[in-house]
Amino acid sequence: MPHGREMFRAGDTDLGLLHERRWQWLEQAVGPAVALPTEYPDGYHVPRHHHSRSQLLHALVGVVLVTTRHGRWMV
Repeated sequence: MPHGREMFRAGDTDLGLLHERRWQWLEQAVGPAVALPTEYPDGYHVPRHHHSRSQLLHALVGVVLVTTRHGRWMV
């Protein structure tokens, strides 16, 4: 199983598996804030899901559209 930053790169990895690994890591991470860098291909879609902690999203390149039950944001 990949570890470190390799764990969060899409590359040739199945993107569904990538999302599952990220979710498991986030749920087990310790601390008031954790950083999780991730690279996604253009047009990638994450299925509806939820987290036990809040999230802050920042895109270095491109645009991210976030939809929640409270609204929709473009990052």
